[in-house]
Amino acid sequence: MNRCVEIACPICGNLDGASLGQSVIFGKLRWYVSTNCPRCRHVSEEDGVGFPPQTHREKLLVSGGTWNLVVDVQFRVAFLKTLRELVSVSFAEASKIKFPKAFSGTKAEVEWVLYHATAAGISAIAEQQTDSGSK
Repeated sequence: MNRCVEIACPICGNLDGASLGQSVIFGKLRWYVSTNCPRCRHVSEEDGVGFPPQTHREKLLVSGGTWNLVVDVQFRVAFLKTLRELVSVSFAEASKIKFPKAFSGTKAEVEWVLYHATAAGISAIAEQQTDSGSK
């Protein structure tokens, strides 16, 4: 699923000059910034694979909220192996993960980890975090 957020043009600051998106395509986490500003006529495309730059990620989190991946503790070892294959998580960081909430991020990031967890036979669900910290 694609998540798109309107952001300011990087040249003139026009508030409807650019859009930021994040999605999972063929099992890869992708992000993009597309600028087509009607005010200054700046046109550009920027994209990447993996987590977006932190400033972009923060905008996606503000717009779409934080999502959690809930994994049954019986899948702990398999999930940690899968997570370590996807992101740079040290053994020390992995040992701090408190199940059942095993991963948090943008909706697309959680869907990306869910995609790979499911492929590894891990039972998990994605849910949007409420202000109290869980759904």
